[in-house]
Amino acid sequence: MKRSTDGGRTWRPAHTVDGLPAAYSDLVRADGATVGLLYETGDFGPYETITFRRIPVTALT
Repeated sequence: MKRSTDGGRTWRPAHTVDGLPAAYSDLVRADGATVGLLYETGDFGPYETITFRRIPVTALT
């Protein structure tokens, strides 16, 4: 995951979900302390499965 603090002009790494291949993703605020990440991933290619993870907002700062 990447993060921008200037309205999207520049981006920097914020959090590594895992080291597997990945494709389409969608991010949503789950509550005040958590975001939800839905993404395509797999062991051998990015289109094997769809995964949902909860990530603490503090992991992104």
